Amino acid sequence: MDVRNKMYFKEDLIFLDLEFQDKFAFFKYIGQKLFEKQVVHEKFSEEIAKREMKYPTGLPVSPDAVAIPHCNPKFVIKNTISIVRFKEKVQFCEMGTLDKKINVKFAFVLTMNALQEVPILQELLLLFNNRDFMGKIHTANEKEVFELIQNV
Repeated sequence: MDVRNKMYFKEDLIFLDLEFQDKFAFFKYIGQKLFEKQVVHEKFSEEIAKREMKYPTGLPVSPDAVAIPHCNPKFVIKNTISIVRFKEKVQFCEMGTLDKKINVKFAFVLTMNALQEVPILQELLLLFNNRDFMGKIHTANEKEVFELIQNV
């Protein structure tokens, strides 16, 4: 991963082993956390849920599916990437479909301006296909996940 893109990851934006009834409960939670940290505007939770309904972000990568939820940059204050590891997988729709459900273990929540989004998405796709990295973040703590990102 490009060293310039690693700066978007912050150790305090890594959330591990969280449980949610569904993706909407997750959006509400992550939106509130990011709002408290002054990363997003108050309406972020609402907007990320709306966007996910029209443009799903689930990716069926191996060994575990990943989601990369994001929304219109006007609801973003700071460019960041949050990492979430779910205790129990959360159902998302697969990217490019509105009906194919996949169970997601990790979410990489993007709060980016539009100019940075595409290059970041390309690098994240490479990261998701790095079996060594994806295997290690299953059991790593927040500090270890952050270090893994910095050393990828």
